[in-house]
This record gives sequence, structure tokens and C-alpha cells, in this order.
Amino acid sequence: MAKNQKTLENQYHMVVARCKDLEEQMRIRQKQWDQREVESKTTEKLMRELCEDILAKDSKEMVLGTDYSWSSIQINELIRKSKQSFTNYIASRTDFMQKLVDQLEERRLEIEGLKDQISVMQLSPVQASLSETELEEKARQERERKKQMSDRPMQFPANAIMLTMVLRLLWKRPIFVIRLKNV
Repeated sequence: MAKNQKTLENQYHMVVARCKDLEEQMRIRQKQWDQREVESKTTEKLMRELCEDILAKDSKEMVLGTDYSWSSIQINELIRKSKQSFTNYIASRTDFMQKLVDQLEERRLEIEGLKDQISVMQLSPVQASLSETELEEKARQERERKKQMSDRPMQFPANAIMLTMVLRLLWKRPIFVIRLKNV
């Protein structure tokens, strides 16, 4: 009987130790859970503020005379609405920027044409009496001439290449080569 009692006591102590171990694990897990819950609430608060800022800038969402209480909306719905609003905003800005680029390109071409006309008129003042079509033809020819000049690769004389190599050897410094882009 003493043997059974001793066995039961050992089992009891093992169960008590196991319970204490489980309680410690539960306490650690509860601490982690509480920490994650605080982080989650902070993240949700920041996410809600971001979404509200985005929606506040959307003219479809902000209508005069309407009460805006986004706090009653679930966070997932709020995120979906703000994402849609932001997507529409980006699309409208992209369209605006594309229109602006197109307009700038038209103006650039117009300025280029005017510069060509000015250069043609400066080359021969006698041509001031030419008609508009003749001036445009002269400007087109001038543009083609400039384009042919710019398309021609720049040739460096062998002396310049040799000089660059000598300077590199003398100073033992890297030489920066600047490549000119023809506009």
C-alpha cells in the first residue's frame, strides 16, 4: 500500500508541476495576445485615419449637408471605399498629366516651327516677301538639315583619344567622358 501511495504522490506532483507549467505558458500567451491586440487596435486606428483622410478628399464622398461618421463603418468596408477613391484619384491625375504632356508637346512643336521660321528669315532677309507656304517649306528644309547634322556621329580625332589616354596615365584618375545628346 505504501508503494501505491508513493506512486500516487509522484503522479500528483507531476500533475501539479504540469499544471504550473501550463499556467505559465498560458500567462505568456495571454501577454503576447494582449500585446498583439494593442498593436492591432493601433493599426486599425491608423488605418481608419488614413482611409478617412483619403475619403475626405473625394468629392463624391464629401457632399454638403451630409453627416460623415465613418466610425460606424466596418474597417474592411472603409478600406474598400478608400481604395476605390484612391484608384479613381490616381486615374484622374494620370489623365490630367497625359493631357498636359500632349499640350506641352504641341506647344514645343509650335515653338520649334517658329524658331525655324525665324532662322530662315534671318538667313535671307530678302525672303521676307515669301508666302506662308514657302516659309513653311524653307523651315522644313532647315529642320531636315539640322536633323541630318545631329544624326551624324561625332568623330574625335586620334590625337584627342591619345591625349585622353596620356592624361589618364599621368594623373591615374578616372576621366569622365561626357556624351552629348543631340536634341
